[in-house]
Amino acid sequence: MYHVEEYYKLKELNGEYDTKRIYLATDEPTLFDEARLKYPEYDIIGDPEISKSAGSLQKRELDDSIMNIITDIYFLSHHCDYLVCTFSSNVCRLSYEIMNSLQPDASAKFTSLDDTFYFSGQVHRLNVALISHKSEGPEEMDLEVGDEIEVAGNHWDGYSKGTNLRTKKTLLYPTFKVTTKIEVFPFASYPNITLNTWT
Repeated sequence: MYHVEEYYKLKELNGEYDTKRIYLATDEPTLFDEARLKYPEYDIIGDPEISKSAGSLQKRELDDSIMNIITDIYFLSHHCDYLVCTFSSNVCRLSYEIMNSLQPDASAKFTSLDDTFYFSGQVHRLNVALISHKSEGPEEMDLEVGDEIEVAGNHWDGYSKGTNLRTKKTLLYPTFKVTTKIEVFPFASYPNITLNTWT
């Protein structure tokens, strides 16, 4: 909820005063009552019955349970302006993927509470060092400005783990000293192709 409240505070700073509303998708049905008790100023939307089927491994592959998961994914991707979830969850990643396909760019409309976004078999992700860093112990790497690091994961304690492509060492590094490298791949061009127009 910290990130939800931050989202609404930023909207208010921009002069937008919307009804504070969240769609709660969880495999823990008791969270609905807890959320309504702790955050009475929020309109909490969701169905505890969906949570009951999602939380049971025995029921998760039944038709009703699958439909419930699809319902959560639909509302998260189509009707939420901002996602706060765990990218270790397939439901969260799929919701984000669909959200990103429905908008020009949803890359700044989420906060993951654990992992960074990934999909199975993806190309490596790279960070680039913006600030140099001198290691403060054997578990940390030295960074020079411009170093590229192949990301292994974010530890969410201020540090990420990865392999420095310059030194070939896999160690921890301060997350705030790097940024994501956006890799652009050229599309093939075919200059000699002409299109025939049928009339």
